[in-house]
Amino acid sequence: MKLYLLTLFTGLIAAFGFCETDTTHIETKVNAVTVYPEGAQITRTINLTHNLGKSILIFDDLPFDITQENLQLACNKLQHIQSLKLEKVYGSSKAKSKEIVTLEKDIKDIKLKVKRLNNTLELLKHEQKLLSNNNKLNSTSTTIPLTELKQTVEYFNRKMETIETTRFNINLEKEAFKDDIKIINTKLQALYNKRNKNNSKLVVIIDNKTIQKAEYTLSYYHKYAGWIPSYDFRVEETDLPLTADYNATVFQSTGEDWKNIKLTLATIEPVLNEPIKTLEPWVLENKNATNKIAVHTITPIPSGSGPNIKGTVTDAETGETIPMANVVIKSGQTIVQGGATDFDGMYIISPLSPGIYTVEVSYIGYSTEIISSINISTSTSTQLDIELVENEDLLGVIELSYQAPIIDPDKTGTVITRAGISSGLAGIGSGGGGGYSAPRKPKAPKSTINSIVDNILNDLKHDISYPEFTIETPFTILADSKQTNVRVKSIKIPTDYRYTIVPKIQQYAFLEAKIPDWTSYNFLSGNANIYLKGKFIGQTFLDTDEFSDTLDLQLGKDADILVQRTYVETKGGKTISGNKVKETIAYNILIKNNKTTPFQIFIEDQIPITHRKDIVIELLEQDGAKVNESKGQLTWDVFLKPGEKREINFSYLAKYPK
Repeated sequence: MKLYLLTLFTGLIAAFGFCETDTTHIETKVNAVTVYPEGAQITRTINLTHNLGKSILIFDDLPFDITQENLQLACNKLQHIQSLKLEKVYGSSKAKSKEIVTLEKDIKDIKLKVKRLNNTLELLKHEQKLLSNNNKLNSTSTTIPLTELKQTVEYFNRKMETIETTRFNINLEKEAFKDDIKIINTKLQALYNKRNKNNSKLVVIIDNKTIQKAEYTLSYYHKYAGWIPSYDFRVEETDLPLTADYNATVFQSTGEDWKNIKLTLATIEPVLNEPIKTLEPWVLENKNATNKIAVHTITPIPSGSGPNIKGTVTDAETGETIPMANVVIKSGQTIVQGGATDFDGMYIISPLSPGIYTVEVSYIGYSTEIISSINISTSTSTQLDIELVENEDLLGVIELSYQAPIIDPDKTGTVITRAGISSGLAGIGSGGGGGYSAPRKPKAPKSTINSIVDNILNDLKHDISYPEFTIETPFTILADSKQTNVRVKSIKIPTDYRYTIVPKIQQYAFLEAKIPDWTSYNFLSGNANIYLKGKFIGQTFLDTDEFSDTLDLQLGKDADILVQRTYVETKGGKTISGNKVKETIAYNILIKNNKTTPFQIFIEDQIPITHRKDIVIELLEQDGAKVNESKGQLTWDVFLKPGEKREINFSYLAKYPK
């Protein structure tokens, strides 16, 4: 007995001590994100004050796909972190939030109001029926006084008009309630999508050494994100610097929206927890030996680049799009992915592995649509538009017991039974607990925060070996796999402009921009749009792997530069002597500057070359051209003032067998 009491007493002390440990559930928000070409480092911060001693911190609503290996927790005060554990939380196990409970109560209240309106409609219907059945005068006289007849008709008409007006107003009120239910259903659907979403929670046990407020910084790596660089090169006039706009296309499907965050764009891949690289023995005599390096590699898949399913969900009757509809992707009976339609009824589920899937789409007030045998192949996007059929019993008449008035000739009770209002609301919250992406917030009014923003670069940070761009203006990127365009910065670049003409092939001039020392501007490889005087010229690819010190950009042709190349007849141009032919060939090139600014022009032409000994080509006139004899190339570098005209002549002698 003593041993039993001692054991019980010890257990009570342990239980009491455990209950005394402070447990705090923490909801944090993303406040900073560093996006790599593939993947992103996400940071959350929060300030907390604890009592001295042990405490349990639970960081809720973290992305489902993160791993503990790539997660870090730091504190700026003397807090001893004793243990840290990342746990998975499945949506089906979560309790209803206060918002969901309140909205469900609002629907019940509306159902009760509709029930009362339906009762009134049934009473009016029977009253109208009784008036019609009793529209006979209880007089045995064959003649009815005109005054009595008039009063009877007036009463009948007045009563029937009152009944019809009342029924009309009740039906209008029911339609208004139906709209209210649709609005509440939309809110409920968004809350249920959030509740059903699978996520993670971080459980941390700390030993507090001080009661001062401490700042906790939680950061983790997520592979389903990335960014792609692009550029806009703009030329207004050839005597002005070139404007280079740095752009970034950012995408992410991490399952959490990045709202009003500090965004940083890194230019290299992240350094994760990889093991140290080691070398194996390299034995030359062993033919089967290979020189391997033991490396743990991580290959993130950027959202939007792999296989996906996308489409639009609409009402089958009206064709209107349905926002916040629940979209679940299943492989057999297992949920593998999911999400919700945006405000425009559009969805995209990405990435998916190749295979056969079933798609289930549900929305409160509509019948669930199930599409089977969807074949997803490698690196393809499958378009799947879906129509949902509205449940007609959403606002049906409820069961009503009715007792007829005493003057009813029938004098019997009747019971009218129809489907209840609740039949249209059955199954709220059903739909599984897949790894959903958070639903998009309806974009009304439309904000500029998710579009291109000019001049928002605050700082360009240089590491030892790579630059990164920090966007100080708060930015929002939603977890919908859609691309968000970010204007990183805009700079003026001193540029050498010149026109290039090859009159033998094209009778117009091309403008070129030559950017010296272009590597100092931290360009990355990517597509570049080219604009000349506000007009789109074309697109090129900026290859930063080339070794030239000068970057050449083709800016298109200019109609203000007139070019003409003509063949010139010469005296004795062609003579034949025996079996030999001697011929003189000459050309005239005319160039005129119709622009209001001077410019440098580079002109290129050619003479033939040969490796046959019985053919001789001799240049006679070159008019100041630089000659590349091995290629037969003639080049002129000419400066023309506004309105100036210049003629260039060249000729050559050809000797060849008859």
